[in-house]
Order: sequence, then structure tokens, then C-alpha cells
Amino acid sequence: MSETVYAQYACLKGTRALRDLDLDDAAQEIEHLFKGWEDVTVRGVYSTVGFRADTDMMLWLVAPSPDAVQDALVAFGRTRAGRELERTWTFMG
Repeated sequence: MSETVYAQYACLKGTRALRDLDLDDAAQEIEHLFKGWEDVTVRGVYSTVGFRADTDMMLWLVAPSPDAVQDALVAFGRTRAGRELERTWTFMG
């Protein structure tokens, strides 16, 4: 029997203030966050520019519980970059 895995796809759009961030510092903060997750795996961070007018990137997370992926998305939203990315669309399966 296989273990249940939950996936969350969050599509985000950058605000104008995103351009003012120190991108190296913001990237290091996110990398540190991702490495600290025990139950959540980042399957990918993708540019959606040109695919959807209302999004700039998609974050694909997987975990053994829906709570874990929800908590991870909340934690991502608390980072400097996350505060400047508006969630425009999410799907969990």
C-alpha cells in the first residue's frame, strides 16, 4: 500500500514592491526556510510569465498531510518576498 501524499500548487503575482527587495537576501531567506521544512518538499518553483496574466510564479509543495502544506505556504508568505507576492490561485490535491 502506498502512502498518501498531498500536493499544493500556489500561483502568485509579484507586487511593485517586490522589485525593491534585495533579491539575494530574499532568496537566502527562502532557501533557509525550504531547508528547514521536515515534512514538506518543494517540488518546484516555476515562472508562469506568459502562461497566465494574473500570475508570475507557481510554487509546488508536497507533504504527507494537508495541514503541512498549508502551514508551509503560510510560512512562505511571512518571508520578505512572500509578503510581496499575492496569492492569485491555489489548488490542493
